[in-house]
Amino acid sequence: MTTIANHSRRQLAVLTLAAGALALGLSTAGFAQSARPAEVKLGIALSLTGNNAESGRDSKRGIELALEEMNRAGRFKTTKVNLVEADDASDSNRAVTAVQRLASEGVIGIVGGTVSNAVRAALPMAQRSKVPFVIVNAFTPGLTDVGDMVFQVSQPTGAFNKAAVALAVKKNKPTKAALLWAQDNPTTVGFRDDFIEALKANNIALVVDEPMKALDSDFTAQLRKAMNAGADLLLPNFNSAQNAAVIKQAHSLGYKPKTMGHVGDMSNSFTSAGGKEVIGHVANSAFFPGGSSAPLKAFLTAFQGKYNIPATGPAALGYQAMRLTGEAMARMLDAGQAATADNLRVALGNLGSQPSVMGSSGTASFVNRILQYDGFTLILDENLRWQEWK
Repeated sequence: MTTIANHSRRQLAVLTLAAGALALGLSTAGFAQSARPAEVKLGIALSLTGNNAESGRDSKRGIELALEEMNRAGRFKTTKVNLVEADDASDSNRAVTAVQRLASEGVIGIVGGTVSNAVRAALPMAQRSKVPFVIVNAFTPGLTDVGDMVFQVSQPTGAFNKAAVALAVKKNKPTKAALLWAQDNPTTVGFRDDFIEALKANNIALVVDEPMKALDSDFTAQLRKAMNAGADLLLPNFNSAQNAAVIKQAHSLGYKPKTMGHVGDMSNSFTSAGGKEVIGHVANSAFFPGGSSAPLKAFLTAFQGKYNIPATGPAALGYQAMRLTGEAMARMLDAGQAATADNLRVALGNLGSQPSVMGSSGTASFVNRILQYDGFTLILDENLRWQEWK
């Protein structure tokens, strides 16, 4: 009888332990379900006032459209993503302060950047604060060197410049190039390095390499030097209005080489300043509304429908940055991970190939935290409309 009683007690203990384990399992499952946050804060730091406010506002429109689409699709399930806004006004000091404030308000990431100088100043603060910063609109090379918290959607244009120069060699067969550039603008300094590398790769001699100031307006002496050197390819490398002025001044001297610029020339300010003088000018861009990829076409339609204005490059970059950041956040939350800045950093790095409105292929992926996609080489036609140059 004692043995039977002891056996019954042991069975009861086992059953009690099993029931406890089951209850603990159910409790843990319930905790994982309830651990999904009701709210996640994401910072956006853009130039919403100042000289670059138009680009900053367009990027914000793209960000808001992407978030709206992901919410409509239920991508974040029960979690609400709240955007916390900061205006850097394209000022380096304000850009640092913006990142500081956003980090203090508990954002798990920042999508931002409208101009390179402000972005470059802000990135060290993001790295020190351990908050991922997804760069929207700054094309300067080396920005991701700041650290593992920095991701760049606006791919540096070096590869695009190389492709454009290679195509110019094939079509126009230039042999000598003249490069006029602004030495006090970090973006144009980066473009200069890209162009020099592209010229070397295509065996084009750089016969004139003239550093100037960002606000210079008289290029006569430099253009005469290029003309006398026999440069048949002219590379003006300033802001878009200055690039147009360089071409017009060259023509007024009777100097009419083939011309090639950069992504900034794809703006109304370039064609407005240049008029018919800039017909045939070549530029390169990661964004082109005439592209044929399905993600790009869907974005253009949605943007026009929401805002009743055509999408621009900064709008597309904002949209792309938010789609990638949002997808990383959604995957992190779906995996039951805590909504932390470091978990978001890891999720961004593990995204793999994603649909893209940037580039011609319709897909893009982060490689060493820089988004990789194919660019477009474009030429201005007689109606001052950009066409893909193939």
